[in-house]
Amino acid sequence: MSKQPTDPQLKDGMSNVWIYSFNPDVGARVQWQLPIAVINQVNDPALKGGQLAAGVATIIEMFDKLSEKRLAQKEVDTLISGIIIYARSTAAWGLMPRLDSVASIHLVVVDWRTARGVKALKVAGAKGDARQPIAPDVIMKVGMAGIDQHVRHHPHDAQAGDGADKVLH
Repeated sequence: MSKQPTDPQLKDGMSNVWIYSFNPDVGARVQWQLPIAVINQVNDPALKGGQLAAGVATIIEMFDKLSEKRLAQKEVDTLISGIIIYARSTAAWGLMPRLDSVASIHLVVVDWRTARGVKALKVAGAKGDARQPIAPDVIMKVGMAGIDQHVRHHPHDAQAGDGADKVLH
């Protein structure tokens, strides 16, 4: 993503970009407002591809296992860092509108188990009307729209249990 100008009205150092982790079975895990410094960082070109996605999928799976017990702040911070790094590595990051052209930007890192049994990751985005996080039902809508859009282009990544894994005669 090209370096975007900071909004002079954002004196708190925070941007109008929010990031979320969402899974259709789990719901929204975390939400976090990105600092301007994160938005303005230059991406490391080495942070791309299957290894990064696999690493973030592992972070998510560990988070989900630990959330059944008790999460410490370090687990939440690790998940947030992982989804930010993943989001920054995708084409969706580069397609974000200029920060000063919208009230807010919402990036939902959605993960799901495919009918093939692998974990899929996708970044779905939405613009907001205010500089605040979106509601859980909106996070779900954005995340599910991201899955639907991805599956239209990659039908083999359909969600497990949605009928895609059944053979019709």
